[in-house]
Amino acid sequence: MAKKLKSRKKKEIRKIHKKRTKAKVLKEQKIKIKKRIKETELKEEMALLLQISQVIKVYFANFMGLLKNVDDVRDESADYKIEELIFACIAMFIFKQGSRHHFNQLRKKKRFRHNFKKIFNLRLPHMDTVDRVLRRLNLNVLENIKVALIKNMIKKKHWPNIAFSTSIMSSP
Repeated sequence: MAKKLKSRKKKEIRKIHKKRTKAKVLKEQKIKIKKRIKETELKEEMALLLQISQVIKVYFANFMGLLKNVDDVRDESADYKIEELIFACIAMFIFKQGSRHHFNQLRKKKRFRHNFKKIFNLRLPHMDTVDRVLRRLNLNVLENIKVALIKNMIKKKHWPNIAFSTSIMSSP
C-alpha cells in the first residue's frame, strides 16, 4: 500500500512538474514572440523614417530651409526652433497618428525620439506646444511653403504621374 501511495505521489509530482515546465516554456515562447514583434516594429519604424527622409531630400530639398525661414511668433527664450514645431505637426500626419495625444505617446518612446533626431536632426516637442504655436502662426505662411514646394517639384519635373479628371479641372 505504502509503495502504491509513494508511486502515485511521484506520478502526481511529475505531472505537476510537467505542467510547470510546459507553462514556463509557453511563457518563454510568448516573451520571444513579443521581442520579435517589437524588433520588427522598430525596424519598420526606422525604415519609414529613412524613407520619409529620402523623399524630403529628393523631392523637397529646400523644405527645411523654408521651415527655418518662417518668422517665429514666440519670445526669443523658446525651447524649440520654429522648424521643429512645424515639422512635428507634419510628422503627426505623416505617421498617421489620430490625435496629438497619440503622437505624444509615440514621441515618449526613447528609441523613436533618438531615431527621429538622428535622421531629421530635429527634436520632437510636445504636441500641445506645437498646437499653441500653430494657432498663433499666420496660415499664409504655411500656404506659401506649400506653394514653394509645388513650384520646386514642377521646376525639377519631380511631379508624379497623375491623371487629372476633367470634372476636377473644369469649373462648375
